[in-house]
Amino acid sequence: MKRSAAGVVALAVVAASSMVGCRSAHPGVAGDVVVAVDGDDRNPGTVDRPVRTWTRAQELVRQIWSTSQVRRSEVLVRFRGGTWLLDAPVVFTPVDSAPGTGRTVFAAWPGERPVFSGGIRLQGFEVGADGVWRLQLPEQHWTAEHLFVNGQRAVRARHPSTGAFLLRDVTEHPPSTNRSRQGYTEVRLKFDPQELQPLIRLSLQELQRVDVVVHHKWDHTRRRIVAVDGVSGIVVVTGQAMKPWNPMSRGCLAYFENVPTALDAPGEWSVRPDGRLEYRPRPGERPESSEVWLAVTPRLLVFEGQPTAKVARVRLEGLTFLYADYRTPPGGFEPQQAAAFIEAAVMADWIDHVELVNLQLAHTGAHGIWFRRGCTHSRIEHCHLYDLGGGAVKIGDTAPPRSDAELTHSIVVDNNIVHHGGRHFPCACGVWIGHSASNRVSHNDIGDFYYTGISVGWVWGYGRSVAKANEIAFNHVHHLGMGWLSDMGGIYTLGRSEGTRVTGNWFHHIWAHTYGGWGLYTDEGSTGIVLENNLVHDTKDGSFHQHYGRGNIVRNNILAFSRDAQIRVSRWDDRNPPPTNSGVPEVRVVLERNIVVWDTGEVWRGPWSKLAIEARSNLYWQVGGTPTNFAGHPLAEWQRRGLEVGSRIADPKFADLKNRRFELAPDSPAWELGFRPWPLDRAGVYGDPDWIRRAREAPMPDFSKLPDWSK
Repeated sequence: MKRSAAGVVALAVVAASSMVGCRSAHPGVAGDVVVAVDGDDRNPGTVDRPVRTWTRAQELVRQIWSTSQVRRSEVLVRFRGGTWLLDAPVVFTPVDSAPGTGRTVFAAWPGERPVFSGGIRLQGFEVGADGVWRLQLPEQHWTAEHLFVNGQRAVRARHPSTGAFLLRDVTEHPPSTNRSRQGYTEVRLKFDPQELQPLIRLSLQELQRVDVVVHHKWDHTRRRIVAVDGVSGIVVVTGQAMKPWNPMSRGCLAYFENVPTALDAPGEWSVRPDGRLEYRPRPGERPESSEVWLAVTPRLLVFEGQPTAKVARVRLEGLTFLYADYRTPPGGFEPQQAAAFIEAAVMADWIDHVELVNLQLAHTGAHGIWFRRGCTHSRIEHCHLYDLGGGAVKIGDTAPPRSDAELTHSIVVDNNIVHHGGRHFPCACGVWIGHSASNRVSHNDIGDFYYTGISVGWVWGYGRSVAKANEIAFNHVHHLGMGWLSDMGGIYTLGRSEGTRVTGNWFHHIWAHTYGGWGLYTDEGSTGIVLENNLVHDTKDGSFHQHYGRGNIVRNNILAFSRDAQIRVSRWDDRNPPPTNSGVPEVRVVLERNIVVWDTGEVWRGPWSKLAIEARSNLYWQVGGTPTNFAGHPLAEWQRRGLEVGSRIADPKFADLKNRRFELAPDSPAWELGFRPWPLDRAGVYGDPDWIRRAREAPMPDFSKLPDWSK
């Protein structure tokens, strides 16, 4: 979207205080402890005689705090540029907490880049006559799954090299008949026999190292192969009983990884059963001039607080963490929404006032950062998280807190660039909030994920939920799905969420495999959420969708150019949800002062005649036509029934719809309906122009070339 000061848009003025995340801690100050890759832990940690390791730096910090003769507000540790290889994570425990109201800062030396790597650099490749690079790996790395060459993720030899096959049939023995999914079953996946040719040429040892990955609705399943029948086209796998509400089935997408006979595209690699790594280089790559890294360490940074003693008042700034490992267990990956139970490269439990600022975290096998249990008053700010095997940030636990002390709350995720995720776990979200309250996710740029951008809440239905009063504000969330998964949203909510606000965000280009490419998505039991002042455009199935919920207010949004329907409610909720006693309306959803613009599909879809809703003062406009299909009826008929009081069908007079400029003209009829402007250009990152440019210029998937199966 082009930016302008005309009409509804007012240029955002960023206060000077907002730049704090871009600054280095104490520029020009050497620090109390200096760490360098060529240092020595027998040194005192001065500029001239630095120490070498995190462990020694932490010991010196504790000494400084305990022996200082004057009251200090801060101890500063500086890391010089260079690369540290981590064979185990950097660990903070309660003894690393700063005393009183002080804080300990671990920061990069100004202008230098300290890198902490969970990988090993591979050298000594032999180049075969076929152009393939080959190297024998140590035995402990024969199951490695994540290789990076010159800063790019290599692809485990994939069949097909791009795209996917459509399953012809799926059968399970014995059939899954219960929601508890107890026991293991055998699943037979049917392909066209011609699609299995690279597999039938494999030895049994090679075949058992191949993963088959199946995408089904919002989940994916990854399993090892038991057998292949090249005549019938049957691939046999075993594992936990399939979810009866979301099984693998006919028409699902499927592909194979680590197929050595399919090492046929530049950038692909595999490891054979004898540990020989093979890599087919991209154009221009040479082994002698390339940096090849194999991820081997799963966790890079860990905060291990305790319920009775948190890790507190610690700040990390300007550091880079790269190459975090994840290895699929022999049983594979059983489907789980958002890959919620998988851990992250940075794990935190029982922390308080911990700040991660201006960090770079990239090239992970699983998730990026997880503030899990008992985490309070902490921040992730001005960080660049990209090329992630899973999601970027997770907040809160997957299990409800057993006490108030266990509740994670008051976490700020602000002004971060979060791009290119879900590379190993496509069902992962950009930012996920589970059982957690009073968090703020703001001004982030989140793009290029295969599933949901931001997910909030972890209770299906109207049961007790602690995920309340979360604020999702001024984020730019875009280029999601790309036709690979279904049932997703730019923002996705679950459960009773009184006090949660979704405001000022920009959601666009969200495309599902079959159904469910939505912008604003209030799923099962979502209650008491206010969604206002959001710009949503270019989605597949709807700018707003409510499965079922209560008292959600959709107000003063611009909802534009969804292909199939603009506003959808998919379930008539005949249950009687419990009272909230918090001012939440009794109706299921309130729609007011929204501008809805489209060129294809319906205006409304769903059982609107059965719903307890309020709708008023909305402006509707179908480009090039006159809308009549409000869930099968014209607008005037709904108005006779008492809905859409004061609503109109009229051209809102946006500046340039073709180029997605949504500034309103001074004589727009939206003003008469009470529409209130907000600064559209505030969505996304802010501060330093280079930081804004980095987010804006990041390559994104081309939505003009979506796969045929999603159209």
